[in-house]
Amino acid sequence: MSFAFFIPVYFAIVGLKLDLVRGLSLKMMAAFILGSCIVKILSVSLAAHFAGFRGLDLINLALTTNARGGPGIVLASVAFDAGIISPQFYTTLVIAAVITSQIAGAWLDYILRKGWPLLAPLPCDEVEATRPLASEVV
Repeated sequence: MSFAFFIPVYFAIVGLKLDLVRGLSLKMMAAFILGSCIVKILSVSLAAHFAGFRGLDLINLALTTNARGGPGIVLASVAFDAGIISPQFYTTLVIAAVITSQIAGAWLDYILRKGWPLLAPLPCDEVEATRPLASEVV
């Protein structure tokens, strides 16, 4: 019921609150999207590198975790309804959530169409090392 009715109604209400004529600041939107994407992609890439990921795996993880999606829109709506943020910043946050989600989806589609793995498989000895021993399984 929620997927068929309540969620679409919620996002329709979010869309009705957007004022793309007076509530859109292109400078703010460009600065926020560019700045937040750079920080998020660099921080996820660094963390993934420390976790042992390399090459295309770093890019895949960084671009997919960069997506703000529905939670970003919900957070923007709550902050806007509470009067914490301006209409311009609300519009910026909603558009950033949509754009970053579209970028992540397009990137994953590109990777899968090329036939590349989303994450490289572990070598056999690393897989064996990550499996629990029979005595550890309860």
